Amino acid sequence: MPDTVLEDKWKLNIHYIPIVTLKLGTSLNPDYIKEGDVVYFMCSVKANPKTTRLTWYKGTEEIHHNADAGIILSEQTLVLQSVNKSDAGDYSCIAHNSEGSATSNLVSLEISYAPMCEVNETGVYGALEYETIQLQCSVNSSPPPSSFMWIMDSLGEQTQIPSNLFTTSGLSSTLRFTPTSETDFGTVLCIANNSVGTQVIPCRYELVAAGHPMPLQNCTILNHSDIGLHVTCDEGFDGALPQTFYLEVYELPSLIISLSPVLVSILAVVALLCAGICGVITALYRRHTASRLDRPRAAGLYIDHSVDSISKQDHLNTYCGSPSLDYCNRYELKMDGELEEIDPDIIPCNYDKKSISEFNNLPTPGTDIGSSRIFCEQVLSIPTSVSLSSNISVVNRGVCARSSDIAAARHLANLNVRESCI
Repeated sequence: MPDTVLEDKWKLNIHYIPIVTLKLGTSLNPDYIKEGDVVYFMCSVKANPKTTRLTWYKGTEEIHHNADAGIILSEQTLVLQSVNKSDAGDYSCIAHNSEGSATSNLVSLEISYAPMCEVNETGVYGALEYETIQLQCSVNSSPPPSSFMWIMDSLGEQTQIPSNLFTTSGLSSTLRFTPTSETDFGTVLCIANNSVGTQVIPCRYELVAAGHPMPLQNCTILNHSDIGLHVTCDEGFDGALPQTFYLEVYELPSLIISLSPVLVSILAVVALLCAGICGVITALYRRHTASRLDRPRAAGLYIDHSVDSISKQDHLNTYCGSPSLDYCNRYELKMDGELEEIDPDIIPCNYDKKSISEFNNLPTPGTDIGSSRIFCEQVLSIPTSVSLSSNISVVNRGVCARSSDIAAARHLANLNVRESCI
């Protein structure tokens, strides 16, 4: 058949994994999204067969629908209500069908916000007068701060610190301040500004007069072993200055003493010498004690009542009560007119210098005086060769003799002279 066309058609149904594209809402300026704004994302998907599931991710964390938190998920849209700086990050969507799954491109969300302190806690710093202290103020902000301001709050009065005392670099500012009086101690405030606004809550620094740190308390030893130990303590007041702690460990000396053979020999010789010296001292002491015990009693030394019992030295007119004693009582008959030797150790006694007639008038003690009586006033007989017209003195040269010694000379004369002892 002329001009006849035969035609045959086949419809090809090609299956493929989804092709996904993510973009930010067309009404939004990606360079200026600040806190409190509403942000939405659109996820475009081409797939055959159709997608069965669409998921959203911030970074590697999956996003779930949560209307209370301001997160709303629709078919191909993600809405974030009242965003804040924590919502900033990289977002993506993943489409799934029977052929597989595909991930979209990443879209970064940047949130602009006013500066905020990097550390919300108030720092305490100690300083002395005329001592320069350095304070550093670090903030988080987007975009970075355009300026910083430092304020001194002392005694309820706020004073702005001159700009020449601090420097600015990026997200931080450093103040070098020297207190010169009590009013320079107080609270120091740091406030930053950027294109979004002024910092609402300033960074605070308490500047106080420095003092001595307090000692540690409640120290406890933990995990004590042969190779180490662990010590924990409660920190005291630091005096408003940084503290450094030191732990000192002392090794006690060993209780076992190792002695060399030479030292042992020396100690043995010293011990033997000490023992010998002690033995000699003991023997001398015993000998001295025995000699004192063997000495006869004084009463037995004067049993002889003769004049021969009184020893006389050849060169002195001196009589000794007993030759058996280590000491003796010495009496010297001195004639009138002779110079008497003065002994500085003897107290003078005028009673010894009385005349013979005066001695005769003194009463004579009885003869019943025992030989053991210490003589103080005793009858002494004068030899007949001595002139009675002279004054005779009996000089005591030492310890008094007993009465029995003096009585031995009574037969020499009938004239009695009394002798006195000191």
